[in-house]
Amino acid sequence: MSEPESIESQGKPVRGKQRELLQRDAMFFEVARRIFLDEGIHELTVSRLADVTGFSRATLYDRFGSKEGLLVELGIACQRELLASMQRALLFPGHPRERLMAVSEAMAIYSERYSDNMRILATIGDESIAKRVSEVQQAQMRAIDADMFRVLLTITQDAVAKGDLVLPEGFRPESLCFLFWTMADGIAAAMRGSAPLEEFAITEPVKELLKCAQWFLDGWGWRPLATEWDYAATMRRAYEFLEQETQTEAIESSQPG
Repeated sequence: MSEPESIESQGKPVRGKQRELLQRDAMFFEVARRIFLDEGIHELTVSRLADVTGFSRATLYDRFGSKEGLLVELGIACQRELLASMQRALLFPGHPRERLMAVSEAMAIYSERYSDNMRILATIGDESIAKRVSEVQQAQMRAIDADMFRVLLTITQDAVAKGDLVLPEGFRPESLCFLFWTMADGIAAAMRGSAPLEEFAITEPVKELLKCAQWFLDGWGWRPLATEWDYAATMRRAYEFLEQETQTEAIESSQPG
């Protein structure tokens, strides 16, 4: 995973002291990431970071405010990456239910390829961590979460507008999107070990969830129904589309500004 986006990565010239600060931050992020992933959050302390990096605790406190502030900044970078994946999937050509499947596939790909990032995201989502960081960081996390929710809402509203989905009277698209959100949170928690997956031979939990999601959407009458459309083929096309989009983005970002 890339570290929090730098001015360099945005194609803007970086010189002198500014470059030094960016390089220093990159080191802080890498060391903090490794300590957190290898040893856990309790071993991630400002004193430990100071010892490993050779910088003073005062420097670290001045830059991040706390170890939680540093970890949350890492997590915000993960949030932005996941959001970008979902927004790419939103461009998938197809009817709304297919686009919803593409977004689900994008989230599944990210979760499987970047499981370490998902651990970071789960940790910064804990209230005991979030309340210890600045209001600016809290606002950033809320804003990215809201953008993710809007991806789901855009698709659902489109389905309603096209007549593919007819909601019960008084039931808002936002409520259905909330159900989608809780399903995604639930599968993420299960994959972190909160469910006895191995004991019951659930070897591919994401695929199991996506299969159940088809029946769930059929229950809501979201057309085309699974009996009317080959969604397995849709998922294959979505995977190919997302891979191509990722490769194109990587090539474009590598071009000199």
